[in-house]
Amino acid sequence: MPVLNTRQEIDKLAIGEILEVWADDPAAEEDLKAWAKHAGQKILEIERTGEGLRFLIQKER
Repeated sequence: MPVLNTRQEIDKLAIGEILEVWADDPAAEEDLKAWAKHAGQKILEIERTGEGLRFLIQKER
């Protein structure tokens, strides 16, 4: 569900704002990369932690 939740939350942001997303599913990395490319959003950072994956995504449009 990270992609669906991310899409819903990024729609609430103004262009240029940054969304922090956490996911514990290893597949989320490729899923969010594909979604960001398709949706025209920019992934600024991907961090792997003991708690999962942390993404910083900037709204571009």
